[in-house]
Amino acid sequence: MTIKFNNTYTNKITLKYITRPLLTLAFLLGILSTDYIASPAFSQSKIEEGVFNSKNGAKLNVDDLPPVNKLFNSSDLLKVSIETNTARLYFDKENPEYQKAVFRMRINDSISIVKKIRIKIRGNTRVQICDTPPFKIDFHKTDFKWKWFNKLHTLKVVNTCGNGKTFQNYLLSEYLIYKTYNELTNMSYRVRLLELTLKDSKHVEDDQVHFAFLIESDKILAKRTDTKELESEDITIAQLMQIFYTDPNKSSLFNTNLLSLFQYMIGNTDWGSCNFHNVKVFEHAGVYSPVPYDFDYSGMVNADYAVPTNSLLIKSVRERYYLGPCSESNEFNKALEVLKSKKSEIYSVVEAFPYIRSKEKEKIIKYFDSFFNMIDNPQSLMEMAMTNCPD
Repeated sequence: MTIKFNNTYTNKITLKYITRPLLTLAFLLGILSTDYIASPAFSQSKIEEGVFNSKNGAKLNVDDLPPVNKLFNSSDLLKVSIETNTARLYFDKENPEYQKAVFRMRINDSISIVKKIRIKIRGNTRVQICDTPPFKIDFHKTDFKWKWFNKLHTLKVVNTCGNGKTFQNYLLSEYLIYKTYNELTNMSYRVRLLELTLKDSKHVEDDQVHFAFLIESDKILAKRTDTKELESEDITIAQLMQIFYTDPNKSSLFNTNLLSLFQYMIGNTDWGSCNFHNVKVFEHAGVYSPVPYDFDYSGMVNADYAVPTNSLLIKSVRERYYLGPCSESNEFNKALEVLKSKKSEIYSVVEAFPYIRSKEKEKIIKYFDSFFNMIDNPQSLMEMAMTNCPD
């Protein structure tokens, strides 16, 4: 299945160097009203919120909704539409603020949901380079509160960075990384693939239809795994270094080794378990688990904008570089055995995925092959890890 794009924001050069300056000039000359960006352009008061029968439109009891957890238990493509002022959303994306939107979702063949929400752009690098960067949905800070949506809290949406099959492949490859890590450990973010229709409330003909995916919230993950999320103010980098690198609890060390080897497998160096860089830390009964997110800089995705940091001795994100702890061989090998035992499941995640082309699957499988061929010689891999790992 290929979803075709219909996107007025054609590419990052057009948006940054042509579209935005022309819009600004138009506002200064009075050709366009600033309401084009400032106004949400539709009245939320006219929107009827609720749960509806998809076939006949009859309103259903809110309590009839399935449990929130089921949203992330399924791998089925979920159809979602979001209506908002897209010009306002993307025009000043470097200084994002929440704006009003309407969220519509079909859970299955019989249930549709309509909910007023708030939405804003999020992220760092992708904010700078993407026409349509990731955004955040706030479900519960609205006038009408449903217990079901309150449990969802605030969800992150990973959006396609730009137009065309290349950006679509980047997004789908990153989605598969999340699904692959789900096979290795429960301490991982679950995701749900979307067919997202982003409706421009000003211009109906400018609807954008493309793939996207939802990421499970920190609160849902913590409740599901009976853990507590640690914020950066709760624990210092020095304390985390001691937990993960110096004198660790064996279970915490195993979790760190598993994460590090997984990041090595997908060719990702854009992370840090001790400085909360694309990693969240969760704790239960003295056992700490670093949980990764944001994999667009990985070699598996191989985005054209992804480059390794200058401090590493690699020239391409396709080159693997180990950033894990210099751990004792027993604990290192335990994590390695988990990866080896899950090899068939890892390959099946990719092979069974229906929304990516065979050519792209072959590239991913070949990249995995190079890793699994390497770990057939664990001593060689251990020597590599000891050479590259932090002091």
